[in-house]
Parts: sequence; C-alpha cells; structure tokens
Amino acid sequence: MSQSRVHGVRHGSRRFPGPILNALQVQPGRPSTAAASEQQSTLSAARLAQRHSAQRQLSQEFATLLGVGIPPLEGLKSLRSKTAFRPLARAIESVIAMLQSGHPLHAALVSQPSAFDPTLVAAIQSRESTRQFELALFEYAACLDRDDAFASSL
Repeated sequence: MSQSRVHGVRHGSRRFPGPILNALQVQPGRPSTAAASEQQSTLSAARLAQRHSAQRQLSQEFATLLGVGIPPLEGLKSLRSKTAFRPLARAIESVIAMLQSGHPLHAALVSQPSAFDPTLVAAIQSRESTRQFELALFEYAACLDRDDAFASSL
C-alpha cells in the first residue's frame, strides 16, 4: 500500500508547499509512526547504554594498563580481544592499524566517530604532549558515570 501524497496544504490563509506525506495513515500489520518512533528510541537508548558501558570499561582498563607502563598500542591489542561489544572491538582494530602506520592516538580515535566520543578524543589530544593518557581516560569514564546518573534521574 502506498501512502497518499498531498501536493500543497492550505491551513487557514497560509499555503504550505508539498509533497507532504500523510503521517496519520496506518498500514495494516505495521505500527503507527509514533509507535515505530517510540520503539526505535527504546532500541537507541538500550544501544547507547550498552555503548556507554563498553566505553567506560574500555577507558578504565586502558587507563590502568597505561598507568602501569604498558604502551598504548600494546594496551589496545590486549583490550581488543576482551571487548564484548563488537562495534567497539572493530573500532579498536582500526585504531590499532592507524597507530601501527604512525598516526597519533587522537587521530586514530577521531577516525572512528561512531565508537569514540569527541569528548574522549579532545581529552586524549590535550594529554598527548605529556603522554598522560590514563588521566584523560579516567576523566572520560567519570564523565560517562555522571551522564548515566543524570539520565537515570530523569
């Protein structure tokens, strides 16, 4: 079934250009637009929570490894196999490849925007000259904790 199209809509004395889809039309066997949107936002919220959890764990473990003197490349190789969230594991694989080809850590992270938040990238970049990545990672994990606490309070 196709949705009906309306070419231009008049509301009072104003005319709104078309085409405008009839958003209220519900097709049999399919959820309404509002129900589909609500279902999508629930899935998005669950995926975001899973991503935050994986990023928090990765940040804390990576910071710990760096804090005891393990180089970033070796630390990421170690964490790659331990990461259960597959999209993040694939992103780590790409970061490792970029580090091996000589790119700085922040540039490798920024190449994976779906996995690494701009806040983390900026924190890493700001600590790159001193190589105190572990501080940036712990700060980022704390930021995720605050975000999650705020979200759960709403």
